[in-house]
Amino acid sequence: MNDTLDRAQAEIRDIGARIEELETRKAKLTQLLALSRELGFCAGRPVPAFQLPLPKPPLPPLPPLPPRPASGDATIVMEGDEISAAPQAPDMPVKYRAAEMCAALLKLAFPRKTKELEAEIYSMGLTLGGQDRVTALSAILSKDERFVPNRKHGWRLKGQLLIVAGGGPEDLDETDDIE
Repeated sequence: MNDTLDRAQAEIRDIGARIEELETRKAKLTQLLALSRELGFCAGRPVPAFQLPLPKPPLPPLPPLPPRPASGDATIVMEGDEISAAPQAPDMPVKYRAAEMCAALLKLAFPRKTKELEAEIYSMGLTLGGQDRVTALSAILSKDERFVPNRKHGWRLKGQLLIVAGGGPEDLDETDDIE
């Protein structure tokens, strides 16, 4: 009786192994048929055109990229008494954008105090970090050699004459260095 049970168990193992082989073969044949249908072959006969997948149309060419502006370029817009300057390279750090905006503002106007410049660039959408935005802007401008400070009249661009509202060129302070 033991011998019969052993043979039955061995036969079950053989059948299980054979089933696994057949399942693997079935999966490979199913994959082959699916691939042949996808490529347009079906057991040696061509697949009718209406059963083939439609070809994808080619993508249109991409439009050319606009030239990247230099870091100092700025768009200056003047509407009435309002002056706005927006640097064209938004990926520049905030301190460089602030300096560019101030340079654009000072090209069109009289010298301005740091508080006025900060209020102007804040109204144009640029927010400086730190506890005191006016001090932060003053630090940015003092590190940029394009700007010249004047305690009495505010910041101006290097090389510009000091012209104040309601008057002509004034005597330059000792700290002013016009080239």
